[in-house]
Amino acid sequence: MKQAAKQIFFCAPALILVCALSRLVFFRSYTAHIPVFPRMEWDVVRERSGVTVEAGNEVVRLGEGTWNNGYFSVPIHPGKAGEAEIRILDENGEKIGFHFLHVSPLGTVYDLQTGGFTGDIAVLIAVTLCWLFVSAVMIWHYFQAKGSAYYAYSTIYFAGFSLFSLSTGLLMLILTVSHILNPAGFSMYSAYGIINGASKQFMVLTMPAMVVFAIALAVSNVELLRHQKPQLKNLLGLLVAFFLLAGEGVGVFLFFRDFMGSEWEGRIQNTLENVFATVFVYFECMLVGSVICGIQASKHQPERNKDFIIILGCWFRKDGTLPPLLRGRV
Repeated sequence: MKQAAKQIFFCAPALILVCALSRLVFFRSYTAHIPVFPRMEWDVVRERSGVTVEAGNEVVRLGEGTWNNGYFSVPIHPGKAGEAEIRILDENGEKIGFHFLHVSPLGTVYDLQTGGFTGDIAVLIAVTLCWLFVSAVMIWHYFQAKGSAYYAYSTIYFAGFSLFSLSTGLLMLILTVSHILNPAGFSMYSAYGIINGASKQFMVLTMPAMVVFAIALAVSNVELLRHQKPQLKNLLGLLVAFFLLAGEGVGVFLFFRDFMGSEWEGRIQNTLENVFATVFVYFECMLVGSVICGIQASKHQPERNKDFIIILGCWFRKDGTLPPLLRGRV
């Protein structure tokens, strides 16, 4: 466990450093993709010799732009810090396209209309690699387990968190590739929106499986209680089933209710929903990890060179006789 934590701890700063160097070396400018209205006439607009593009102040400098599928793509070179508006004017001086930008004191260009910024591709790649690296570390440590090690909590954690990190890494990989291949059509705001709702969507999609699992777990625990007295340790299955069903119920209430409130109230609710969904999905992954480890542990065949058997998990009665569950195991 400590070894995996060290590997992940050293990976994150390394990726942050690579991201910063990439920003300084390879991403000194930002390319804005400005939609031109009406888009259906973009090929006509492209051919008009009277079309002009201007920034309006010294905050940014414009490079050589190109027309492509209703967008005017132009490199933006930062000047002094401040706000800037890029305007596209036709031969009559009418505005047919515009874009708002902000330049930070460090020279980073922020696109106020698409959510993009200088080096956003490098950040997406770094975050994707980070999650994929974490999943690879967890998977590697999981496969190091042998025999009785599948019963260990650390192995269950490796199995569960590898699922969580791998699904997150694959999602980030899809978003990164989509933004690289189509930066105009798939903006950073699109990526933010998908990331924002990923946990909620995953929770909704897995809801039927979790409900069936909770019911099966409750039935199994009731069968256990038929042979054992009702102690707290014998109610663990019922407690897990209750929290699963209650969590799904809370999720349905939060995700599908009508919201009426201010913008800040909406942001607070959205944050609470995402935090709840992420924690619940993490719990689901840990449950799946425990099931996987249980299946692997059941396949373990010990060496048959012992003259004794150890039977775990039950108690003796005061008179020395066996309770029904232990008698069945014996």
